[in-house]
Amino acid sequence: MQGFKSAITEEFMEQTKRDAYLEFVKLEPPKLISNHQLKPSDVVIRLFFFNVQSESQFNLDLNDSGDRPSSTRTFPIAKVFAAGSESEYKAGDFVKLDDYHAATIENPAYKKYTKGVAERPMGGKVVKAAEPERYVSNIANFFGDKIFIVNPLKTHYDSEDYFTYKVHEGIISNKIADPYAFLD
Repeated sequence: MQGFKSAITEEFMEQTKRDAYLEFVKLEPPKLISNHQLKPSDVVIRLFFFNVQSESQFNLDLNDSGDRPSSTRTFPIAKVFAAGSESEYKAGDFVKLDDYHAATIENPAYKKYTKGVAERPMGGKVVKAAEPERYVSNIANFFGDKIFIVNPLKTHYDSEDYFTYKVHEGIISNKIADPYAFLD
């Protein structure tokens, strides 16, 4: 049964990712982006991310405590929303960032937690500790200080706001010729 449950969950996650990616490719920059005058080599990008739809009856991925794991996944693909006057990129371009910086990775705290659980003595007193999220995005570590809120008077941020960054173009690894090619 576990293999069947895992296969359904994996297939559903792949379809959710595909749907989110197709929406991402069609994404238009916010209208207010034109109100910002960027430094010559700066670019504003939106990173591709998706949230696994935890409300779905098909998402059976639960940890031992019955909680749903972290549902946001990030990928090293971004869309340029705006670019400075000397940038080699332009609005609408798709670019690739460094894989490690934009990846969703297994949380080191989770690894330490599971190692501690496995090593505790049988029958020993159990200390209740909250299980850390299994997966975390590296994006906050590397781009957190680059977050770019298009409307600085906004009081409540949307999830998209946390994946929009103003960076120097040198942080981009390369331009992507055909964003649809990854779906094959």
